[in-house]
Amino acid sequence: MTAMGYAILRLQKLKHAVAVRRSMAHALRSQDTPNADPRRTPDNSASVGSVDEALAKFNERLATQTKLRSNAVLAIEYLVAASPEDLKGKTRQQQDDYFTDALKWLEAKHGKENVVAWGVHRDETTPHMYAIVVPLDDKGKLNCRNFMGGAKALREMQSDFAKNVGQQHGLQRGIEGSKARHTTIQQYYARVNAATPKAPSVDVPEPALKDRINPAEYGQRVAQSVLDQIRPTWNSLQAKASEMADAQLRAKVAEDAAKLAQEMAKQQRERADGLDATAYKQALMLELFTPEEMKAAGERRRQQAEIAQQQAVEAARRDDIASEREKRVEAIKKPTERLYGAANVYQEAAKEALRDAGGDANNVNWPKVDGDAAAKAIRDHGQKPDEVAEILRNRSPFLADTANHHRLESWIERNSETLQAEYKAARAAQDSGHTLG
Repeated sequence: MTAMGYAILRLQKLKHAVAVRRSMAHALRSQDTPNADPRRTPDNSASVGSVDEALAKFNERLATQTKLRSNAVLAIEYLVAASPEDLKGKTRQQQDDYFTDALKWLEAKHGKENVVAWGVHRDETTPHMYAIVVPLDDKGKLNCRNFMGGAKALREMQSDFAKNVGQQHGLQRGIEGSKARHTTIQQYYARVNAATPKAPSVDVPEPALKDRINPAEYGQRVAQSVLDQIRPTWNSLQAKASEMADAQLRAKVAEDAAKLAQEMAKQQRERADGLDATAYKQALMLELFTPEEMKAAGERRRQQAEIAQQQAVEAARRDDIASEREKRVEAIKKPTERLYGAANVYQEAAKEALRDAGGDANNVNWPKVDGDAAAKAIRDHGQKPDEVAEILRNRSPFLADTANHHRLESWIERNSETLQAEYKAARAAQDSGHTLG
């Protein structure tokens, strides 16, 4: 006689609005759900169409409360499922009937209006129903303790659910009084969505040309390598099986181990099928090209990669220059500070040049503007050449490219002495005129 499977009822307290929203977002798939198969998500069902709609119903129920304690449980998240093998053995209609009866049980317990959102997930490993309930008692007060008040109340709830829902669908209650630790909703999700252990990626020794001559020896090396690599996984599965007291769980682990072995065997068959082709290609390469030609080809690839990297660096540099140039042009058009000395001289010259070019910076001869401004600052205002050069390096659109700085420095080096002499002569003449007057 086949043993009955178990009815599963799990619940979790949600004490903060953000936790309620997160639960609804997971339930309605409005956030990324890694363990869900998006191809099967359309098979899910839900009582509401969006998180906003669910939150509106949730807030409507809470609006009846005049004051909320800081540690109040705002909602209870229920999860209804069954032993995976039993639930998967039922037809779609039988599953729906089970979840429908579970919903009726929840509505009878909490009041239909307090079950603000519910639905069925079919895009995960095992179908299950969720429900989000606002725990209002008969007096309309938020009172989670009334429903989840201690271990006794939880045991009675499990028994009542198994009796009035589970038994009608061939499912029994878990062993009452068992020392097994209660599984939370998060732990349940982690367990039922854990797929059959993934076969580890096995590193098979690459065949050399000599292995084609002695394939038996190579086969022995491959077999030993595979055994060495899968031994930790196999030992882990055996240890897990020995720790489990429930016969059904032991059978599940044994089934997983068998699937793992089959998958690994499949991997090795597929790898073996490609060994001859791999060895043949290696031999063909050696026959078609000399070692010198293969080395030269590798060097060409290295040079091509180096050129590509240099081009990428240069492209990034050009982008940076264009961005800085645009920034400097905007500063000329709309200065954000009051300027003095050489900075003011350059600003006036640059603004006039832009105005003459109709506002198009591309039509301005910026090297000429830089030279004229530098000459005026040194000759007419006695500004120091190195300070003038620094002002231009920080403000000139042409000098946004540091490669052009040498042109400015060369120009100042050639002309600064003459310009300074002209400034001194003009000041001397001015001073002399003042004395004679």
